Amino acid sequence: MASRRLSAFCAAVLLITAGCGQDGNAPAGQDGWLKGDLQQKLDVVAKNLRGLDVAMIEIDHRYAELYWAGADQNWEYAEYQLDKIKLSLTNAIERRPKRTASAESFLNGLPQMKEAIARKNALLFSESFSGLTKACNTCHEMEKLSHLVVFPPESRVSSLRGPAAGEPTARPAP
Repeated sequence: MASRRLSAFCAAVLLITAGCGQDGNAPAGQDGWLKGDLQQKLDVVAKNLRGLDVAMIEIDHRYAELYWAGADQNWEYAEYQLDKIKLSLTNAIERRPKRTASAESFLNGLPQMKEAIARKNALLFSESFSGLTKACNTCHEMEKLSHLVVFPPESRVSSLRGPAAGEPTARPAP
């Protein structure tokens, strides 16, 4: 079902392009990197989307940002990061449905985190974040990737963040 939606989307994009007076076998994309017939182009797009490995890079970044948002009690930013984690993982298992069972063990813990954020409760957030970390590692174990161990971040590495509770939304100019 999910791969059908992806294929349908890509086919629609390519058909629209073809419908604009271009040959369906003509190279497409910036600098013509998509070559071949429609199926070959779809295969290249699917290959470039990859599986969970690329999504995990995004999820790891957002996991750290979620942690710091909670530490800052920046609940709006925390909610934003949690929603993006869910979206990224949902999209990733759409591409790799055989990972659904292990991903579900993680996704099932998100409502507790959502509740902690909605309540703006730092203690509940901390408990929920510990549960989220455990769910990450459980998922890795289920996928036979137990060598990938997740820990809460020790230092903030991103320069991008929302203001903490009580901070102004605009930073003063240097």
